[in-house]
Amino acid sequence: MLTTRFHNTSIPNFSNLFDELFNPELVSKNAHSNRPAVNVIEQADQFLIEVAAPGLEKEDFKVELEGQKLIISCQNEEKKNEENLNYRRKEFSFSSFRRTFNITNALDGGKISAKYDQGILTVSVPKKEAEAQSVQTIKIS
Repeated sequence: MLTTRFHNTSIPNFSNLFDELFNPELVSKNAHSNRPAVNVIEQADQFLIEVAAPGLEKEDFKVELEGQKLIISCQNEEKKNEENLNYRRKEFSFSSFRRTFNITNALDGGKISAKYDQGILTVSVPKKEAEAQSVQTIKIS
């Protein structure tokens, strides 16, 4: 498990942010084989979620934010126009998957973006900027 600790008090505590974003319960050794491989990369200002999905089109994907959950799903059905064929056997090509990631309050869900390029869907989840903490002097009476 990867955890990151920051000791600078001017930025929020991201100590278990990776664990909360990338829920280990959702990725098990017994996961279905049709689930694509996923990389989660932490950068200073964002997390990048890379989904290996070659052979698909960007229209096949759906990226949704539902409450505190980021849902990446895909549904693809290969459609071929094959008229006047006498099938003895035909296996339809259909694939789908759904991956869910927890989004914490330290991440900016309103600024999530995604792009699909050369078989990789990359979803960018920005971290919230650190709020300046003001110092207030309390008068002692």
